[in-house]
Amino acid sequence: MKNIVMTAALLGSLSVQASEYDFDNKYFTASVTNATYDISGFDKPTGLSFAMGIPFKNRSEKTSSAIEFGYANLGESEGSFEGIGMTLSATSLFFVSRINYEIAPKAEVYGKLGFNTLTAKAEATNFNASSEESEMKLMYSFGGQYKISPKVNLGADYTAYASDTTAIALNLSFKL
Repeated sequence: MKNIVMTAALLGSLSVQASEYDFDNKYFTASVTNATYDISGFDKPTGLSFAMGIPFKNRSEKTSSAIEFGYANLGESEGSFEGIGMTLSATSLFFVSRINYEIAPKAEVYGKLGFNTLTAKAEATNFNASSEESEMKLMYSFGGQYKISPKVNLGADYTAYASDTTAIALNLSFKL
């Protein structure tokens, strides 16, 4: 029930008339991630993330906002837990609200807040056993980006998909 109320609050805060969306400046972001599953004895896996963003029409020179939805495959991590060889992996489907603040003519910092469905999977490597769990979690992110050209941005960010699943990422965004 709590997740439904939080989702309704987020969607309510994002509800604007369709004329407020800036569909001419929608963008696509591809990211290479390095995740941490917050379990000692496991390496930090490399994964990929993809997102589509639809900005709102600007009302300020220095700030802008958008909604984003996407998919992240946070990669597989190998290690051992209580002497048992394990492989951990996680994926996320997410929906976030994003706000950018221009700190220089070609540089911005940003923050994101939203929800994701995080699916974590653990497999024992020594014998045939596995477990998978999906949960809706609050998600937040902060980072920065530099405008390489009018249609291409290069950026980096830190994202918390859950309290025990985080990632740093290198991003490349393209206006469509």
